[in-house]
Amino acid sequence: MTKRIDPSKDSRIGNSDAGRNAIFTDPDEMQRKIDYYFNSIIRQKVLMIHKYEDPTLSAQQLNHLTEKQRAKKIPAIDCNGNTIIVYEWVTPPHEGDLHRAIGIKSRDTWGEYLANPLFTDTVRNAKRIVEDYYSKEVTKQGSNTNGLKFVLGVCYNWREIQYVQTESVAKLEDLIE
Repeated sequence: MTKRIDPSKDSRIGNSDAGRNAIFTDPDEMQRKIDYYFNSIIRQKVLMIHKYEDPTLSAQQLNHLTEKQRAKKIPAIDCNGNTIIVYEWVTPPHEGDLHRAIGIKSRDTWGEYLANPLFTDTVRNAKRIVEDYYSKEVTKQGSNTNGLKFVLGVCYNWREIQYVQTESVAKLEDLIE
């Protein structure tokens, strides 16, 4: 008879009978540490635009701006009148750094948390943040994308699709024979 283990009461990683004691027993605790890691490597800043890019200025007002006024930057405002805040990575997010920051010492342990139904969403969301960073970097112009494509392919199962178009022209006589 197989013993069923309730994942919410199991203190071992991955619910295996021979597992180590879990670093995390509560997904919320893991999420707090993950959030702390991501918040430590990201910063907020106000999006600044040149005065001449201000959509509230009319064409006549724009024509009267001096060169010094045109060079001045002002905060960008959304359609509701709120200042637009953008987020920048101070350092790129990386799964290895995330593991170290939250106290996980191996990718196997991370995989065991992924397999545990209590932690699946928490781990997947953290992986998606890192994957999202790499996928956005691939689309930036001027960046060398070979390394990024490699990481996306190996770590996130992305595949590059190449379309090959061939033209085949055959004579009717050749098809009949």
